[in-house]
Amino acid sequence: MAKLLGSPSGCLFYEIEDETGAECRYAFIAKERGYFTPIVPAVLAAEALAGGRFTERALVPPHKHVVPEEVFTYLKQIGVEPLLRRSGMGAFEPVRR
Repeated sequence: MAKLLGSPSGCLFYEIEDETGAECRYAFIAKERGYFTPIVPAVLAAEALAGGRFTERALVPPHKHVVPEEVFTYLKQIGVEPLLRRSGMGAFEPVRR
């Protein structure tokens, strides 16, 4: 539905703070296929389940749902540019993985 009614461009933004209070911010910017960005982790998790590669059982912590490098690779393949800004840094810069 989003593909039919929504804009092809989009941005998804996360602000993450660790236990020490250090922050990083991720922005995922897409000129096209922006509607895919929020579902990529679920797609990768479903593929891992279907392929028998997901070994966790019961209540699984969010950081174990998918491998971050796989998310970044998938996003880049569909044309989404992941950007990062760490605490104390100025501008966003491309994620280097």
